[in-house]
Amino acid sequence: MIDDDFSPDRLHLSMLGQLLLHHQSNPLLPAIRIDELYRRIQMPKDESERLVFNDHLDELKNFDLVKTAENSLRVNDKVGDQYVDICLTAPGLFYSVSHAHTFSEQKYGLTWDMPGEYADHTFAIAQRFGAADVSIPASDRLVDLKDNQQGLMEVNNKLDQIVSKLQADNELGAQNPFERDDLVNNVKRLIAALKEPKVRANAIFYLGFTALVTLAQKFADKPLGYLADETWAALKTLIGL
Repeated sequence: MIDDDFSPDRLHLSMLGQLLLHHQSNPLLPAIRIDELYRRIQMPKDESERLVFNDHLDELKNFDLVKTAENSLRVNDKVGDQYVDICLTAPGLFYSVSHAHTFSEQKYGLTWDMPGEYADHTFAIAQRFGAADVSIPASDRLVDLKDNQQGLMEVNNKLDQIVSKLQADNELGAQNPFERDDLVNNVKRLIAALKEPKVRANAIFYLGFTALVTLAQKFADKPLGYLADETWAALKTLIGL
């Protein structure tokens, strides 16, 4: 089994996701240029990162998940591009769809550009055409917040504290009032979402990541950063992730 030998990281998954989305949009022409794939992932344009990309590409080829082939010049090629196409193989298509849950678990990290549509696309295929025992991953289920009123109250109290601290941060307000407004609005969107009686865990995870992880990093080693980190942990417990 491939799962015994292959442990994909975020870059592997991003490469597979971009190729799957391209295949969905262009079923009769599923191959794209390798350099175009590199651009879609939005990796830094330096030699070391390209070596990382090439190493990951070789792994995908070794496991027969993708195939590459040299081709001729095309009118839409960019100057300096290689004339090499890449596409998913049949095993690559199957692997990308059947491992949608793996993608969902890693899609909210901070490295590589992960196509958000990949999760929706693969979940839809798995649910419609998968085996009878294919289930919705824990990260994509509905959560009834009424089942944990105490946890919900704790999270809401912490979120209210974060909004108050941000609005009272005169230094940030003077330096960049628009940034402060964005940070406050991100938290308020999360607060509004938590008022629904039932929420989709995936959506709350995304809103929480956008609002709280950003704050925890921006205000690291400061009280607001610690509070954001605590709230993020409490939020994940609330939605069972």
